[in-house]
Amino acid sequence: MRIDLPVDVKFILDSLSARGHSAYCVGGCVRDALLGKAPVDWDITTSALPDQVKEVFSSFKVVDTGIKHGTVTVIIGHVPYEITTFRVDGSYSDNRHPDSVSFSGNIRDDLSRRDFTVNAMAYNENGLVDCFGGAADTAAGIIRCVGDGERRFNEDALRIMRALRFSSALGFKIEPRTRECLLAKKELLKNIAVERITAELLKLICGKDFGKIFAEYSEVIFTAVPALGEFYLKCENYAALLERNLAAAAILPGEQIKRMAVLVSFPEEELYPEPLDIKGRSMLCEAVLRSMRLSNKFIGEACRLAGYRSVDIADETAMKLCAGRLGYKEFFNLMQIKTADAEIREDRENMLRLADMAALARELQGKGACLRVGDLKVSGESLAKKFGLQGPEIGDCLEKLLLAVLDEKVANTARELTKYAEKALGYTLIV
Repeated sequence: MRIDLPVDVKFILDSLSARGHSAYCVGGCVRDALLGKAPVDWDITTSALPDQVKEVFSSFKVVDTGIKHGTVTVIIGHVPYEITTFRVDGSYSDNRHPDSVSFSGNIRDDLSRRDFTVNAMAYNENGLVDCFGGAADTAAGIIRCVGDGERRFNEDALRIMRALRFSSALGFKIEPRTRECLLAKKELLKNIAVERITAELLKLICGKDFGKIFAEYSEVIFTAVPALGEFYLKCENYAALLERNLAAAAILPGEQIKRMAVLVSFPEEELYPEPLDIKGRSMLCEAVLRSMRLSNKFIGEACRLAGYRSVDIADETAMKLCAGRLGYKEFFNLMQIKTADAEIREDRENMLRLADMAALARELQGKGACLRVGDLKVSGESLAKKFGLQGPEIGDCLEKLLLAVLDEKVANTARELTKYAEKALGYTLIV
């Protein structure tokens, strides 16, 4: 077999080889090439020691990325390439990182320490090095540990989440023995940094087979992210909620925020664990996402979508209010979620209504229509002066005026809004 290597990758391999070192592309790039996909990253492994690698590429910028573990990064044409010396890992006392590493001159040693057979292949122009059946497993669509599964997961428990992520992303089945070891060792995930768990979960939920993998391995995922498990267990019929959420999220584009918002929210009121308003639903979502150490931006957007997911957008006024509260970008994301929910229920009538509401929102967006209090042609300060309003009265008046504009009961001009506040809402004008 032959893999077409990028020019810079071939240059790296040739440069190391010219100095008498063995060098290969390794890991995911080889797997992806066998699958006919364009690799995103090209990792290199070599018999050269880190200082020797730095000497070979002394005319380029070289960064000591993980020199303790034999990795340096060479920058060629503004693109970083990680180059790691063949190594053998020592014991893993923290279930994540080797306590020590020793360098080797043998490619088999390096491949034998890797997680799964599909990631334990190396390639250069002399051909494929496949000591553990990775090519056959790639062709068959199988995730299998290199060597003993229990040992692999004891060494690095994050590999449990990686197995699920690769299965989700690639559509591969987890081999029975690997599955057995994965389930047996799931408690080790509690030893892994939250941020690393979250990074793997976000990749997992964007995979093409994520719904199937999430459903089959929910006990593993809930062990890794306890707050997510608690969210579902609060619901009396949590299995039905999980099934609905996974089905709806799978319909959405593979975007992390939208899919996460669906996974931590309720599609309809009868599934709530208790009576909840928009704020309450948002807060439940926030508790889970905070535990995952996600960014404030991610949490804010996901929680707003979660809060409004089960709000009924039955008519034009409801649509305008919702779009005004969320802003157009998040409103259209919400409409995608609500349309997915309607599709799961096979509610064609609601799907058509939602499509009409989204089309109308796009029309209003183009016109720059008034949808928020801030769009009104009167300010809280002017209302306070004209009607002697104070504190919460000001906000209440603005909200009533906004609703009147949305219902097209009054034109959005300062004169008409002031007149409406006096005549229709009953506020007393100060002379």
